[in-house]
Amino acid sequence: MPNCGLDLSFKSPTSPILAGLCEERFGMTALFSLLLRVVLAVAGALLLLGLLALAAVTVLALTVWSLLRGRKPVLDFSAFAKARAFRAGQGFGPGFGQGASRRHAPAADVVDIEAREVPESPEATASRPQLR
Repeated sequence: MPNCGLDLSFKSPTSPILAGLCEERFGMTALFSLLLRVVLAVAGALLLLGLLALAAVTVLALTVWSLLRGRKPVLDFSAFAKARAFRAGQGFGPGFGQGASRRHAPAADVVDIEAREVPESPEATASRPQLR
């Protein structure tokens, strides 16, 4: 028999009554324990749903903000393709782990541009202090 904080080792006529109280006490403890677990599980689920809702609102707000500023929203799903290729046994692909110089184009492929002078406006030259 569980102890439950009562000394039930003595033999007395009240012993079965005390034993009944002990069993009832453990039944209530189990009920409160179960109730606490359910409340904590519901609170955890609500916290998770709240964080997901916050993330969705943030993504939506940033998308609207970028559209209002005239920029196309960037949807970069390349990480999923890289993970899929890695799981398929391709590793990280060619060039991974090699030096940075091997990944860049050879120097012969570099094309120079011709620089041209951009004239300044008269307002910009008038407002700028002259160097002496």
